[in-house]
This record gives sequence, structure tokens and C-alpha cells, in this order.
Amino acid sequence: MIDIGIDPGQKGAIAVIYSDGSYKVFDMPTFSISKEKRSNRSITPKKTIQTKVYIDRKGLLALLEEIVSSDKVEPFICNCITEKQQAMPDQSSNSGFTTGMGYGELLMALDALGIQYETISAKEWQKHFGISKDTKGDSCRIAENLFPNAGLRGPRGGVYDGRADAILLCEYGRRKRQGL
Repeated sequence: MIDIGIDPGQKGAIAVIYSDGSYKVFDMPTFSISKEKRSNRSITPKKTIQTKVYIDRKGLLALLEEIVSSDKVEPFICNCITEKQQAMPDQSSNSGFTTGMGYGELLMALDALGIQYETISAKEWQKHFGISKDTKGDSCRIAENLFPNAGLRGPRGGVYDGRADAILLCEYGRRKRQGL
């Protein structure tokens, strides 16, 4: 039995805790497309490069397939928890659409591989760990205490909050499954 926790989104991650207690955290597979954008609103037109990041559907499917087919996993015996996504009030309609699109792609990949999953709100798992105000900082501190080798900080000490959230979602699912 393995536990999988998924923090969806372009900066999200996928965490796995294996039955032997070992764990891994993977960044969400993404790709970028850059294009030149012209602005004619000023006297002198400006050119800027705009880069958009998208979830790599094929990469996501391959990663999930690799996770469930590893030699540490009996076929399709896993407990998967993913955080529920929704558009936020201050998001643009384009941003909300992109969020929903990525979330739908994630759920489709899980369905395609026959992985059963449960979606929960961020508040549900955060409450379990006592996280209330500083969600990014608190989740990283708690995750580092529980999983010191999860690679939750970048080379300059910045927090990979998608990784921290994914491993805590995974741990929440493991505890819930075990009745803890």
C-alpha cells in the first residue's frame, strides 16, 4: 500500500509514502511557451516576452504510471488524496480557466490509470496539522520536521510550498487511512 498526496497546479507537486516508510516528492511536470507580445498603448510600442506555464499532461501520466508500477507497490493498491481546486475571487477569468483545466487534467490522469482518489479542501488537511495563518511557512516547517529529506527548500533557502503541501496531504491521507 502506498499513499499519494497531490498539490495540483503549475507549482504543485506529487508526494508518495511507501509502505516501508520511504518517501519521494516530485514537482508537477510542466512546460513553458514564450511568445512576444506587443503593446500599442503608448507612444512608442513596446515588445515584451510573455511566458505561460502549463501542466505537461503526458509527463503527468507517465509520472503517475511510474509511481504505481514501481516494485514497491502492489498493482493499484494506493490511497490518493488531492487538494480540491477552485477559482479564487481575485483571479481573472483566464486564470480561473487555466486552474480548472489543469485540475481536470490531473483527475483525468488518475482516472485513466485506475487510481482511486479523494479530493479534500486545503482547510481540512491544514486543520489536522494546526496550520491557520501562515500556511506556506507553517506547512514547510511541519513538513521539514516530519520529512527532513524531502527537499522542500531551494538552493537559496526559498520554500517549495507545493512540495511541502503535497507531502503533508500524503501524510494526512496515510493517517486518515490508519485511523490516526
